[in-house]
Parts: sequence; structure tokens; C-alpha cells
Amino acid sequence: MALSVPSFVLGAEVLPVSAEDKRIVPISHELKHWAEMYVDRLSEGFDIEPVYNDKNLDDAITIEDFQKLVRLTIDQEYQGTPEAMTREAVVYELTRMWAQKTGRDLESIPVIKMLIYSDTDSIDAKYRQGITVAYMRDIAKGKGARLFDPKADVTYGQFAALLSNTVKALEDEQNPAAEGRFETRGSYEIKDDKVVFDFELVNLGAHSKRLMFGSGQQFEVTITDKEGGEVYRYSDGKFFTLALIYKDIEPGQAIKWQDAWDMTNKEGKKLTSGEYNAQIRILVAPEEDSERIEEHQLSTNISFSLNEPNRAEAENAARQYLPEDAKFSVGDLDGDGTLEMASITRTDGEVPSVRLQVHSYIGGSFELEYQSELEGGLGAAKTAND
Repeated sequence: MALSVPSFVLGAEVLPVSAEDKRIVPISHELKHWAEMYVDRLSEGFDIEPVYNDKNLDDAITIEDFQKLVRLTIDQEYQGTPEAMTREAVVYELTRMWAQKTGRDLESIPVIKMLIYSDTDSIDAKYRQGITVAYMRDIAKGKGARLFDPKADVTYGQFAALLSNTVKALEDEQNPAAEGRFETRGSYEIKDDKVVFDFELVNLGAHSKRLMFGSGQQFEVTITDKEGGEVYRYSDGKFFTLALIYKDIEPGQAIKWQDAWDMTNKEGKKLTSGEYNAQIRILVAPEEDSERIEEHQLSTNISFSLNEPNRAEAENAARQYLPEDAKFSVGDLDGDGTLEMASITRTDGEVPSVRLQVHSYIGGSFELEYQSELEGGLGAAKTAND
């Protein structure tokens, strides 16, 4: 019996495993460390076992082993060393070797004009160009949560991932189809009772590209709730021109778009709480296989939450809104993601009666959803409620 090892993320510089990278291993095989998959991948093409045998993958790698591994995988005649065995210096050195092997001047490669890591300011200025190129060429993607941790020592496990990624980047240079790389990125902000999405398609490659769109619709945004139900689609109810549209995108540059959702679902109900996922797709028209941009490069997903209004705030508002003798309850009463107030109020008249009302609490005010009157006072209301 055998199983296929899936792609997973458990540590630094982890990139997805493509279908071509899947290997069949005995079911008894167990990965005890996230970096073992990279050690195994390197072992398939290079004799690195003498270096990695009995090594603790969480230990800092030595300069001697760094040099041995580079000679075994990238350059047999390598005599250099990084200025330090820190993440910033090691990534820069690997990227410098990649540029040298591919006939490029590292310092003149166009790079994306954006803050990639939250700790970019901690990266030494002399390394930033190389680290940005490393990000663009999938050599190093940081530790997750937008952290690069530039001053930390590189471990044997991290170096296995970085070295494997560098080898793959060099192999990709020999594959013309892999030359053009793009990435779709997105962010969101909740303001003025809307969820505003800003997103862009970035050219991470070394050459300019002319993109073709089959109509005036250049993107699609689809929002689903946690059950997978669709609550919003950008194109619903819209009409687009059928003319072809062309846009040029230079290396390191991006094309940007924006869309705003008013937090209303397809039934017209305002949503104020819950978990949602927005899938954003850039609708570049298909081209010849040699020029085609891979589908995963043209899409991104954004998970976000709508926070329920403060219940205490709604209760204070209810006290101002209702008569003093009213009975009420505030909460997500029907489980639809909206904060509601149910109230019972005495009414004046020849026959004692009570008014039952349900209001939605949206944007700091109440909107009446349901109302009914029952004769017989609060006793009748209790009976109806039972």
C-alpha cells in the first residue's frame, strides 16, 4: 500500500509541490521535519547525503557545509562565502549565483515597487535588491506572515529549502514556458459600510508582456460565506463591451483594480457578521501554449470577517429607541449574520394588547423587519412565545 505526499507548509521558504513533484512513498514513511521534503528532493539529483547525514535540521549551518553543498549542486568550482551566515546574506549570495549563471546583472534587474516583508527596514540596504529578486524568482519567500527575519542564522533545514528553490530557478531558465511569471495579490479594507478590495497583477518576470482581455470585464470577484454559498458576484447585473482590450505590463510593474461590496447578499439583505472568502480572478484571454499564463497566477483568495456590532452598543441604542416599559432582547436571533432586536411593548387601547417587533440593527440604527399585535397584554405575548 502506498500514498502520495501532499503539499504542506510547516516552515520557512516552503513552496507548493506541483503534480510533477509528487512521489510515491511507503505508507510507513514519516516526515519528522518540514524540511525533509527538500533534503529528499535534492538527494534525487545530487549526492548530499554525506553533508546531511545525522544533521539536526534546526541547527545553524556552517560555512564549510554551505560551500560543500553549493559545489555539489550549483557550481563545482565555487570558492566564495556569504558575508555572514544570516538569512539576508545567504539569500543574497544564492541569488547572486543565480544571476551569474543566467547571465544577468543582479543590481540592474527590474524589481517590483512594493514592500514585500513587514520587516524590510531591518534588511541591510546592500541586500535588498537581491532579496527582492529572490522573492520574484521563488528562491526565498520569507518565513510566513510577511516576515523575512534577516538577521537570523540559516539552519540546515532552511538551507535545504533555499538551495532546492535556487536549483529549480536555474532549471526554469532552461524552460521558456516558465520564464514569464505573474502573481495576483489582493487586500481588503472595511470602510463606510463596504468591503473595498484592492488587487493587482504583478509581472515578476524579466520581460514585458502584452495582455489581452476578451471584453470590457477584466476581472471577476466572487464572495462566498463559510458554507460556500455565494453572496456576491461582481459581474451580476452588469454589461461589458465586447471589444478586445490590450494592456502592457513591464517587468516589476503591476496593473491595479478595485471593487467594493456593500455587504448586501443576493437576496438584498445587509450582512454585518460572519466569515467570508473572496476569490479574485484576472480574466486574461487564453493564448498559445508557449505564451499562456498559468491559471493559478491569475487568481487569489482573500479570507475576511465581518464583525458583529457591539451588543452593548445595540442595547444602549434600544433603550433610547423603545419605551421605558418595553421588554427586549438583542442578538443574532435568526442566525443569518445580522444583529437583531426583538421587543414586546404595551399598547394603549380599549382592549389591553402588546406589540411584538423585530428590528435589524445596521449602521447604528434600527430597521423594522416584523411586527404583530396580540390582545390580552403580556400574558398573551408569553403564551404566543411559548
